[in-house]
Amino acid sequence: MNILLVRHAIAEEPAVFAMKHDDDNKRPLTLKGKKRMRAAAKGLSRQHHKIDYLISSPLLRAIQTANILHDFYPYASRQETIHLAPGATP
Repeated sequence: MNILLVRHAIAEEPAVFAMKHDDDNKRPLTLKGKKRMRAAAKGLSRQHHKIDYLISSPLLRAIQTANILHDFYPYASRQETIHLAPGATP
């Protein structure tokens, strides 16, 4: 099994988001982040033809990133886990 680790794409600035919202877990990707992640996912899919699992933290930005990857790996099992959330124990 091969493991490919991808951090979330560019998200809104934490300080700017915090002025309007109180839950950083809901901080989304920016349009630029989505666009760059699509380009990156396209390149990844050329080098890594198959991914069996797409597992993300429950943070919105991680879910959005994984969903973009899933567009390029539609047969991958898509899951979220609290074990990848900030502060989770190894």
